[in-house]
Amino acid sequence: MILSAISSLIIGAASAYAAQRNIKMFIGVASINHMGFILMGLYANTIETRLATILYVLVYVLTNMLFVGGLLQLNWAAKESGWQGKPYSLITQNKLAGSVYFQWIYAAFAGVALMSMAGLPPFAGFLAK
Repeated sequence: MILSAISSLIIGAASAYAAQRNIKMFIGVASINHMGFILMGLYANTIETRLATILYVLVYVLTNMLFVGGLLQLNWAAKESGWQGKPYSLITQNKLAGSVYFQWIYAAFAGVALMSMAGLPPFAGFLAK
């Protein structure tokens, strides 16, 4: 199990680095990395690590829901405003960068979720990791 966890961490991190321009692919391969953290928590097999793993899964699910919800709202706003002539096209990082100008609150939700998934200190993902 520990080899699966370590390989998930390495493969997920390397793949996420390679896929960082496409948002859908980035979230997909980042989930491989998150599975590595979950497997590491299950490998220790104590009550504390099981509780920490449950907390990690809850935080991960909530931040993914926040990120996907923010993206869906940004796509809806892009459709309504006719932004760049292509609704539902906020798939690449470059197109997502310009979304802060027409719906900053949803872009902030998506940004906070990404920072939490990355495990930056003031966010919930840091506490879970």
